[in-house]
Order: sequence, then structure tokens, then C-alpha cells
Amino acid sequence: MRIAIDVDDCISNTAEVDFVTCWEYNKRINPNDKKKYVSGYHNAPTIFGFTKQQDDDFYIYQRKLCIEQDLIKPKIFADKIIGKLLSDGNEIIILTSRGDKYWGDALAETKKWLDRYGIKYTQCVANSGNKGEFCKKK
Repeated sequence: MRIAIDVDDCISNTAEVDFVTCWEYNKRINPNDKKKYVSGYHNAPTIFGFTKQQDDDFYIYQRKLCIEQDLIKPKIFADKIIGKLLSDGNEIIILTSRGDKYWGDALAETKKWLDRYGIKYTQCVANSGNKGEFCKKK
């Protein structure tokens, strides 16, 4: 069987990192802002009312921070579950819409992260845009 698995929020803790780093970034650019950290919402910059430019600047800042400080971690047992699927003969495609705009070389950074945490795969695809369309074509 061919199985496509997304990285962010499927096998990693990206949402948690988004919230915390967004709160920290907002405090840097808006030190008098009294908004509190709010959980349960995926698009953290919206909480703080970032402009489009601030949103772009935040994600560039945040992705650099994530890479430099290794903030994004795999979810518990992600490596074991994916490894089992692979050893059972399945094709594992790691599919992410992570783009070069925010990640530099998104494919290389994603592969480096997967390797660091022992997550095995058959193929890795970054900059995928519409993941549903990608899967339909496969």
C-alpha cells in the first residue's frame, strides 16, 4: 500500500511550537500588547492580528528558530509506527507543504529532521501545495 503522511501536526508538534513562538514574537514586535496565548487555534498569527508582512516575517523568523534550536519534535511513537508500516511492505511518502520561502531548502531541512529522529520513508516531497491533488496523481 502507498501511504502519504504529512509532517506538521501529523508526526510532529508543530502547532504547539507555532503558538509559543508566535506569542514570543508578538511580544517582541508589540511589547505593550496584552493579548494572551490562546490554544486550540492553528493559525496563531491571526490571534495577534499580524499584517500580511508581519505574518511572513514571523514565519521566516520562526522557521529559522525551529531549525537552529531544534524546536520541532516528533510525536510519541511516530518513528516506531511509521517504521512498522514500512517494514510491513508499505511505501511511505512523507508529504509536506513546507515551502522554500520559509524553510530555505524545505526538502533538505525536512529530510535532515526525519533522519535526526530516525523516521524512515520511501520518498519525501516538500513544496507540495495541494496534498490531496498530489495523492490523486500517485
